[in-house]
Amino acid sequence: MYGQATLGSATLTGTVRDPSGLAIPAARVTLIETARGLSRETSTNETGSYIFPNVQAGDYTLRLNKDGFESQEMKSIRLQVGQVATLDVALKVGQLSTVVSVSGEQMVLLETESNVIGSVVDSERVQSLPLNGRNFLQLAGLAAGSNEVTGRSDMYSQQVGHPGRSIVLTGSMPAMSGYTVNGIATRGGRLGESALNLSIAAIDQFKVQQNFFMPDQGPNPGLVNVTTKGGTNEIHGQAFEFVRNDIFDARNFFSPSAENLKRNQYGAAVGGPMKKDRMWFYGYYEGLRQITEFYSSSFTPTQQMFNGNFNELAAIIYDPATYSPSSGTRLPFANKTIPSDRINAVSKNLLNYYLPRVLRQCRPGDLKRAGREQLGSRHPEGLRTPLPREHPAAIPQRDVQCL
Repeated sequence: MYGQATLGSATLTGTVRDPSGLAIPAARVTLIETARGLSRETSTNETGSYIFPNVQAGDYTLRLNKDGFESQEMKSIRLQVGQVATLDVALKVGQLSTVVSVSGEQMVLLETESNVIGSVVDSERVQSLPLNGRNFLQLAGLAAGSNEVTGRSDMYSQQVGHPGRSIVLTGSMPAMSGYTVNGIATRGGRLGESALNLSIAAIDQFKVQQNFFMPDQGPNPGLVNVTTKGGTNEIHGQAFEFVRNDIFDARNFFSPSAENLKRNQYGAAVGGPMKKDRMWFYGYYEGLRQITEFYSSSFTPTQQMFNGNFNELAAIIYDPATYSPSSGTRLPFANKTIPSDRINAVSKNLLNYYLPRVLRQCRPGDLKRAGREQLGSRHPEGLRTPLPREHPAAIPQRDVQCL
């Protein structure tokens, strides 16, 4: 019994033949999942072919039996998410009681039934590779042709949502990336965004798939196919907490002291049998609490610049009203000064709310500020619920060394 969908997992198929190469029909084929002891059984057809569709990713044992032939057992067959593996078997003539055991490490699983090109990130790499913020999509960057969604000026930047829930695949637009969890599409309300940002504790493995897909895998040229963990016949669990604060972090080069950063990302997961070989469970919780107060500095224009005089700058200030379409050139303002009647009256009034710079030589800036932000989220069973944020107004302060 599965407590989750079995769509979008893996498929094992192949052909059973005798030593002369002829097909063996009506051979009994049994597939046993190593971790759960769950077995599936089928028989070869008249062409000697068998198939096990919708198989959970993991390690398996394959057994073949047919009267007049030796039984054969193949262990440690590893199936990956999104894989359509082909395993052809040749049975030897002999007694049914004779069992030939073969290790799966000696076999090569071909994918002759699928045109999908992709890279699998297995459970070992998901658990062991360092990730900033425990975002599994960072590992999708290991696949060829993938990249992060960057660039605030991009036309999609305001529509793709949180950058931690999207990735660019195969050089296409961010909106063309697809996401599935256990075979179920999880597109968010924004372009190219996954609706679920699963915890690392919940992910078994995932595959970054490229190329043209079969109709059941959707229309996207790139796909992130995720499979989650499930309980096994043994109890396994984990507890974790990742801490960042001013004790561990170095001081920002431009900050006079260590900045206020308190980040705690913590959680636990446990899975095991409810009834051995029949029913299993798996659950997890992940939480995030973060308080930041980062220092930033900037330059402000001088009072002369407020009045339109930019003589302090090395750059030339051009008059847009003097543009010549024939030559494609403009004339500069005289003495790098914008006439007062050319400055918008509304802009002049807005300048009263800004503090002019005192000295242009101030480094790294004549204005510095620190804004405080508090962020929290709960992440039970893959669902993220943001807690209220606090954004007290940043208080600008003059750099006294430049006064």
